[in-house]
Amino acid sequence: FKTSLLTDDMASDSSCQPQHPISCAAHEDAFYWQSAFPSATITIQLSKPTRLSYLVMREYIELSQRIESYAIDVFSDGWKTLYTGTTVGSQKIVPLHALKASALRIRILASRMEPTLSFLALYAETELTFSGA
Repeated sequence: FKTSLLTDDMASDSSCQPQHPISCAAHEDAFYWQSAFPSATITIQLSKPTRLSYLVMREYIELSQRIESYAIDVFSDGWKTLYTGTTVGSQKIVPLHALKASALRIRILASRMEPTLSFLALYAETELTFSGA
């Protein structure tokens, strides 16, 4: 993976602890996002429809593994659920199959306690150009 599409102003969440906003998860450092409730929704709005390849999520394991179930939705002529999962843990890489979308939504459906994410990244499909014989 090269560079994540995610910037501080692209993501919003339904509820967070004030000292742990969603922008914290866009950077690999000591900060983390934390919801104020056991369920949450994180929406990533893209500037234009983009072919997406992978979503990478990491829980803030220092506070324990908390997420028990989640869904990944993409917006392309309406919201569609693309993926459902159980735990995220130290790292979850979700393939997005080069689906073209203008937004992506992470719905944390159940967690043991208020869920956390220490890293969140979204990668676009890259077009490969081959030259030569």
